[in-house]
This record gives sequence, structure tokens and C-alpha cells, in this order.
Amino acid sequence: MKLFNRDSPKIKIQSSKKDAFSGWLKCTHCEELIHAQELQDNLSCCPKCDYHYRLSADERLKSIADVDSFQELFQDLAPVDSLQFVDSEPYSERLLLWDW
Repeated sequence: MKLFNRDSPKIKIQSSKKDAFSGWLKCTHCEELIHAQELQDNLSCCPKCDYHYRLSADERLKSIADVDSFQELFQDLAPVDSLQFVDSEPYSERLLLWDW
């Protein structure tokens, strides 16, 4: 009796590799698989271990403010070097690197 038959393999070989994002993520804390939509619906908190992922400022505002209710104030303020702080380079030169 022949165990292996080279002419008709039982295992189907996938010829192309999928590179698309499937939506599944591994939790960095509990290493369980969670879907990205589930994570988003749970406000970036793992539903299995309650690990809280970091939120950007925009994401945090969207989670705590009503829709179209947030109004940014004092947009024209920029930092000043009132102490004339100097480290390896003056603080005022470091401020020039930022796009205020």
C-alpha cells in the first residue's frame, strides 16, 4: 500500500501570500487576539484584560467631548524662554525647531 502519492497531493498549496491587513491584532499585554474594530469600539481598551492603549490628543477629545462641541482656545500662543534656560543649546534655539 502506498502512503504518499506525488501525483495528487492532499494539501492545497497557496500560491500567493496575502499582505493585506486582516483587522486582527495581538494585545501587547495579554497577547490575546482582538479585532481592531472591537478595540476601537472599546475606546482603545483590550476587552479581555482591560489594558489601556495610548490615545492621541484627538482621540482623547473625541472620547470625552460631544460631537462638534469642542472649540480650541488660544491657538495663537507660543512658548517663550523667560528664564533664558541653557543646556547643551539655548532653549530659544530649540523652540525654533518646533512648528508653532
